[in-house]
Amino acid sequence: MENDRRVRRTRAAIQSAFLKLIFEKDINKITVKELCERADINKSTFYLHYRDIYDLAEQFKQGLAAKICDIVLEYEIRDLISKAPEIWKRVLNLYLDDDTTPLSLHDTALNFMAEAISTQVLDAVLEKLSASVSDHDEEKLYRYRIFTTFIITGFLGLLRSFDTEELNRRQAFEKISQGLENGLKLE
Repeated sequence: MENDRRVRRTRAAIQSAFLKLIFEKDINKITVKELCERADINKSTFYLHYRDIYDLAEQFKQGLAAKICDIVLEYEIRDLISKAPEIWKRVLNLYLDDDTTPLSLHDTALNFMAEAISTQVLDAVLEKLSASVSDHDEEKLYRYRIFTTFIITGFLGLLRSFDTEELNRRQAFEKISQGLENGLKLE
């Protein structure tokens, strides 16, 4: 058990250091040495967990996508639109609970993550949709797919419209959530 806790702590330190570095520079410029210094670990410890920086990025992306899927799939399909502000507020808070920089999808270095995350979440929701629609009503599935795709890609587009500095100020997240809760009212 102690070993499992230690492994989780080490991986969390590595991923936290990675998240901070990804906001400072392009993924291609992050070195294992630099990451290990930030995480306060040896290079050999890093290599026990990951093959290289790209393996770390892939595992981080998959972990984030899984967390987002878990959140989204807690809701009934029919509630995905009405509960979208609540869902995305929870997603936004995934990395606001600790000292890490908020996840900004505006940065070029994270665009590949955004695409994979949106694809994985969309696939999970569509799979749930298929199971929930009786007799595989193609028309209903098509409508749900349009709405679900709009919610996920629309939200990612919204995040991309803010720069990192704006997102670092928590007010931007609150404004995004308020905007979603109030709908698309211009007045």
